[in-house]
Amino acid sequence: MLQQQQDEYLESRVLTASPHQLHLLVIDAAIRHATHAIDAINEKDFELLHSEICHARNHVSELMGGLNETEAPELVAQLRALFTFCYRCLAEAEIHHQTELIENAMMVLRQHRATWVELIDVMAAEASTSPLPAPHFRIGDIDSDSSYESGSHEWTL
Repeated sequence: MLQQQQDEYLESRVLTASPHQLHLLVIDAAIRHATHAIDAINEKDFELLHSEICHARNHVSELMGGLNETEAPELVAQLRALFTFCYRCLAEAEIHHQTELIENAMMVLRQHRATWVELIDVMAAEASTSPLPAPHFRIGDIDSDSSYESGSHEWTL
């Protein structure tokens, strides 16, 4: 029952999240599964290790797939290299059962997460200080005696 509630909560978060929040959810999922993979290595549960590493790699692949090559190509290339590094570390960790490799990937993902949270905060601050958009009409254009049926009044923008 608890798992079903958690799944419903996660589904609700995903369906109502902004694109920036979705990116953060994917980062968090990659880190969470990588953490579980470390636990699996320590417990010598290699079936669980495989499952958790696959999930973590899939999330890292999703991060790579979400990169927009047309916006800031140099930054995108750097991010792609970092995510590729994470993916390779996770793949090698599964083969060699080395927690250090997973920790290397997690270090990069945590730094990316911190940067992403900072970006979200800056964008929220800028949005809260920006002026309200101008109305689509001027107050003087409203005449209580006028008919506003289709075509009977011109609105100025």
